[in-house]
Amino acid sequence: MSVALSSLYSPAALAAPQATPDERLNPGSRPETPVIDPDTAEAPERGVVDVAASVATASAVPIRGVQFKGTDVPAIVAEATQPFLGRPADTQTLKEMAAAMSAAYKKSNVALFTLAIPAQDLSDGVVDVLIAEGHVSEIITRTDDEISERRQLRGYLRPLLTEKPATRESFERGMTLARREEGVKVTPGLRTAREPGAVILVLDVEDKKDGFAVGYDSRESRLVDSGRFSASGFLYSKLRAGDALRGRLSFTPDGRQSRSASLQYTTPIGTDGLTLSAAGAYQETRPTSIPIEGDATFLTAGLAYPVLLNFTRDLTVNASIDHIESSNSALGSVIADENITAARFGARGTWVAPKRSASLNLIVAQGLDVGDARSSVAGSDTAFTKANATGSFVQAIGEDLFLRLKASGQWTDDILPANERLMIGGIEYGRGFSNGLISFDKGYVVSLEPAWRPLDEGSFARSEVYLFADYADGSLLGAGGQTFDLSSAGIGTRISYKKYATLGLEWAEPLSLPVRGINEDGVFTVTWALRYQPD
Repeated sequence: MSVALSSLYSPAALAAPQATPDERLNPGSRPETPVIDPDTAEAPERGVVDVAASVATASAVPIRGVQFKGTDVPAIVAEATQPFLGRPADTQTLKEMAAAMSAAYKKSNVALFTLAIPAQDLSDGVVDVLIAEGHVSEIITRTDDEISERRQLRGYLRPLLTEKPATRESFERGMTLARREEGVKVTPGLRTAREPGAVILVLDVEDKKDGFAVGYDSRESRLVDSGRFSASGFLYSKLRAGDALRGRLSFTPDGRQSRSASLQYTTPIGTDGLTLSAAGAYQETRPTSIPIEGDATFLTAGLAYPVLLNFTRDLTVNASIDHIESSNSALGSVIADENITAARFGARGTWVAPKRSASLNLIVAQGLDVGDARSSVAGSDTAFTKANATGSFVQAIGEDLFLRLKASGQWTDDILPANERLMIGGIEYGRGFSNGLISFDKGYVVSLEPAWRPLDEGSFARSEVYLFADYADGSLLGAGGQTFDLSSAGIGTRISYKKYATLGLEWAEPLSLPVRGINEDGVFTVTWALRYQPD
């Protein structure tokens, strides 16, 4: 017997991602294709339920009690039967009671279960329910209804084969890892096995096709007074199962002021969640506002491992090392001439509930004073130490309203190189100002965004209208020290056609300026993206 899958509602994107190579070289931009992700994620069933046909309603006796056979059940499961006492013991009522018990089991610590109400004599009003806390006897992967060899996917769930009964911890961790694998869509299901209490875990696997995306972002910086076009491609499982390779080109319309290329690669290591990532980017800048040509190179590699992982929570630790070398490159509002290497250690946590989600990302960075380390910032320390925290909270209100809160902060006692500062101005924070307008050694930023999705269904259902306000406060640690604050607010819309196209229109107005004399005009931003990925 196959089991249908239920849905787990997740109101928004979960966690702020690690900075991409493009963001390090072009602060304030949105390097990833801004496709609005779906708000729902499938949660696999954990039980097999079977109800035999009973007598017709007219001749059914009232239910006087429920007797569980096979194993003791959690109290929450027994309590789920109470509302059915006194109702007729017909087929429909028994199916509803079985569904209620199944829902209660999903809230318990039992990983897998089989629940059956067999054909029986109900003349005494007592319903016998057969219960077995299940274990996985076999894991099958299928593609196009044919058995397929997917060692990586089955490896994530292999610990279940040795557990009797199966633990919820292993089941949820393994299923989450399988569904996270790049380049595949995994649809799980359960089938009964001949052995009592045993189930067969079936993973229907659909391979995602390689694809590409193009887009445009009209935002400018004080040095590069032009928006940018971008073109990106993504390839799956080319070197080994579960890996992903992404490449991106970005350039201003004149093809001269700014142009960049980046490459990112991720791959699983083993089957316990360890992931290796590596990336690199190269950028050339030739601003028309100042006759200086520059270039920059960024390289990074790191490992990430989920210490805690289930359907609602994730705690991942990570470590990476990166190197940036720039020669008169335009970086926000400054020209940077730097050679910086740093090690970073972090932890990222996410939590999802039916109507809300939250995330917190902590990173400690240590500059490595190696080779020809240098910075164009006067008095800066290439062996810096800093800590950065980024958090988000999303609350769904009803079916159509969302409240989003984001914040980021940075602390240090050192004068930082230009590329290590907290930069404000861009698509995330300081939206009423040009990209990378101002940067802090230490400080914080917050953003509040209520959004409304007017369409309940259809191809444009994830389109939305939103308001926003943001505020930043920070300081530079040079001689005498300087403190700045700035804020902005505005309105915008994100029009999304399925997962294939988006159009963003936003007006942002500065409310408070960091210094006198800068441009006080608002910022009108146009972004669009088209994504192609064959079915």
